[in-house]
Amino acid sequence: VLDYSFFGGSQWQRAKVEDVIQEWTWYANISFRRSNDNNARATLRIAFDPSKGSWSYVGNTAKSCAGPAPTINLGWIADTNSLTKKERGVILHEFGHVLGLMHEHESPARSGVLRLKEREIIQYYTETQGWDEATVRKQVLDVYSKESVSNYSQFDPTSIMM
Repeated sequence: VLDYSFFGGSQWQRAKVEDVIQEWTWYANISFRRSNDNNARATLRIAFDPSKGSWSYVGNTAKSCAGPAPTINLGWIADTNSLTKKERGVILHEFGHVLGLMHEHESPARSGVLRLKEREIIQYYTETQGWDEATVRKQVLDVYSKESVSNYSQFDPTSIMM
């Protein structure tokens, strides 16, 4: 059971998250329990700061983040009563990180299957996220070494973690 708390966000944003995260209970032996809002002791502390993009700590690393700092930011979730396909994907992706999943495009199994256009990717993330080249390489381009990940499967280009 993972406790979560909201730090900000509208009723619509919160409802979207609460609806979408339930999908993970279909695939993993996991459940989510809402804690009081602004609960700095909740394992998962969800913010909605649009200036900080969308991100999440991976797996148990969230436990090392002292409250009340967020462990998840869903800055791309709009304050509307309709859930878009993109928003659903963002929520599922970030909660995949919560469950310990890493980016599929950085899998050691991608070698020979996926080739990335480095210059275009660096330019894109520099312009849209304000990242420097080193950050783009770390977050998108670099492949995990086989020694650093003990469990991975065949590359899946349709994974929500792609």
